[in-house]
Amino acid sequence: MRIVRIRALAKAVGQTEEDVRDRLGRYGWTTDLLGRAGRVTPNYLCKLIRSGGLVGRKIGRDWMVDKVAGDKWLEKKGVRVQ
Repeated sequence: MRIVRIRALAKAVGQTEEDVRDRLGRYGWTTDLLGRAGRVTPNYLCKLIRSGGLVGRKIGRDWMVDKVAGDKWLEKKGVRVQ
């Protein structure tokens, strides 16, 4: 199992660790964060959401993935976020 740290995700997207934790807690995963954690593109995740393969919704111009659904998806890919 591959472990992804919140600190590494925050650095990759140019945000603070606190901002990433806050966003995950309030809204769930952004397609950018989830894509980086799961090593897929945000566009692939948007297609999964539109086809019903992943639970999410569009907020403004960003696609958000439900926190539990994103965690389960990462778990199926063998990724754990700490």
